[in-house]
Amino acid sequence: MTSLSSFNCRRQQLAGDRSVLRLSGELDLYAAPCFQREWLQVLKEGCKELFVDLGDLEFIDSAGLAALLILYRESLAQGCSLVLVDELGRQERLFALTHLESILPLQRTGPATIVAS
Repeated sequence: MTSLSSFNCRRQQLAGDRSVLRLSGELDLYAAPCFQREWLQVLKEGCKELFVDLGDLEFIDSAGLAALLILYRESLAQGCSLVLVDELGRQERLFALTHLESILPLQRTGPATIVAS
């Protein structure tokens, strides 16, 4: 079975062992393994702070939410601070409906370089 969804995950290295993953498209069952490979690589290479930009995501399903929760757990275990960035507030309602806003660190702004593409 192939995915009809579109998903893109771009990685950007920042100074001081900080990274940004910019997500766009649909973070669903088919895209979650690709996303997981990217963040596993970031954690493997070592990071102090990881920003995940959710601003261009159009859709997140339960597998995508699970991938974010697993990333949160793994980043804590590796001593990497995780910040989910949603500049336009597109994901706030989803996080509120699923009660994830109390678990996942969703905020409107990230480092200055995350806003500029």
